Amino acid sequence: MGHYVRPGTPIDAEARLRGTSVYFPDRAIPMLPLELSTELCSLTPRQDRLVLSVLLELDHHGDVVSQEFLRGVIRSIERMTYTNVHLLLEGDAGQRERYANLAGRFEFDARAGAGAEIARRARRGSIDFDLPEPLIEFDQWAK
Repeated sequence: MGHYVRPGTPIDAEARLRGTSVYFPDRAIPMLPLELSTELCSLTPRQDRLVLSVLLELDHHGDVVSQEFLRGVIRSIERMTYTNVHLLLEGDAGQRERYANLAGRFEFDARAGAGAEIARRARRGSIDFDLPEPLIEFDQWAK
């Protein structure tokens, strides 16, 4: 963000108020103006993008043992959605075919990471409520 949004500008103030982009099933409310969030600052497959990365090393319990902040360049392989990744992990044949080159890694990394996070949260006393997915309705002004 620092490359496109200068400190103290109106865009910086608005981004700080929002804190992050928010994603809903049928829409997103971006932290930055649309031109930045969907173009210049968006991860577009097979295009280089400037990034500030945080490299975290986690132990087998999911606890952070080291961290490093680096400037760099990222080139994403695919544009994926949470829904598509979930379907892939649930064994959907269409998603497995579409993302065949990534499926094995997702299955290993996602399951290992999720398992460690669930165990870490349980150690901290979290309660897992098995509730139905909430339905979010928006007023006209939210469009």
